[in-house]
Amino acid sequence: MFGVTYTPAEEGFRAELRAWLEANLPRASAPEDEAEQRRFRHAWQRALAEGGWVGIQWPRAHGGRGASLREQIIFTEEMARARAPEILDPVSVNIVGPTLIRFGTPAQQARWLPPIRPADQVWCLGFSEPNAGSDLASLRCRARRDGDHWVVSGQKVWSSKAHFADWCLLLVRTGPEAPKHEGISCLVVDMRTPGITWRPLVQLSGRSEFNQLFFEDVRVPAENVVGAVNGGWPIIRAALAHERGTLWAFDFKVRLQNGSRALADLYRRCRERGRADLAAFRPRVAQAWIEAEVFGAHTLRILSWRWRSRAPTRSSGATRAPSTPGRGRRHTSTRARSPSRRAPRRCCATCSRSRPSACRAPAEGGVPWQRESSTATRT
Repeated sequence: MFGVTYTPAEEGFRAELRAWLEANLPRASAPEDEAEQRRFRHAWQRALAEGGWVGIQWPRAHGGRGASLREQIIFTEEMARARAPEILDPVSVNIVGPTLIRFGTPAQQARWLPPIRPADQVWCLGFSEPNAGSDLASLRCRARRDGDHWVVSGQKVWSSKAHFADWCLLLVRTGPEAPKHEGISCLVVDMRTPGITWRPLVQLSGRSEFNQLFFEDVRVPAENVVGAVNGGWPIIRAALAHERGTLWAFDFKVRLQNGSRALADLYRRCRERGRADLAAFRPRVAQAWIEAEVFGAHTLRILSWRWRSRAPTRSSGATRAPSTPGRGRRHTSTRARSPSRRAPRRCCATCSRSRPSACRAPAEGGVPWQRESSTATRT
């Protein structure tokens, strides 16, 4: 119902990916057993990496494709449409890798980046703590300097894959006397170092992908500091911007639309076979379809703002999953603050003119729309 007009080159990118998926997509679904599932996802990520389809947003110098935002959206949409399995380690591809590319030294990049794309080494994150979740700057896990090492003591929580990870991107407090945002450093910790223990957090499903991490006088080489000592806050903001961007919404948009279509098809087949007790379900099926389409349109609105700024904005967190149909309506505002309220309106990142109708972007290879109202077009 809604869509974006892509350039021929971008449609060629889509066709290349679609052809690769048709030839290489696993025919079997991921196993239920955790160990078997891990091997399955590792093999799938390795195959994607060999085809050049892991870390497409990375610079070509580091093995990526230097993909644009819209190419990343195409990739996300096609993977969702094909119902491709998850890779083993999206954390390292989408958070750790970009962080090292931006803030790491050449030696750190050469050491840690190559094994990430094929998942030869797995990473976990040591960010949240029992009393430092949303207010991450309140973290208390500390590191004190001892010669050529940092000695880490403290606790982390909600660390996925920590029970089999090789490395941890860890936030610690190295400046206890500094203001809380200025005394944080980012360390890379070998998960086999003595003094590290983990405890699984078992979910209602019985799975335990999240863990608590405990550090007891863990010695970390000083060369494993990413960025400047006490300069970790800008690093963590950049890292979380990769996690909290809008691309996940495009994946969810397609999967939600696939689900709503499957539900509508199921309803139609049941009705055709003479089921007479479906009247009560009709509004719920219709509501699921409507909310899937509204969610899809909203992701396109967020895209137009992202394209203008070329950076994560407040609106990147504005996309929310719709409420479950039939469980009561709850009003949740998805209206994000428009960039026009913060600065004089510009047409887009390419064009500095104030009138969208005069946009030069299409002629200069920029965005394919000229007016905000046309970012979501009916097809």
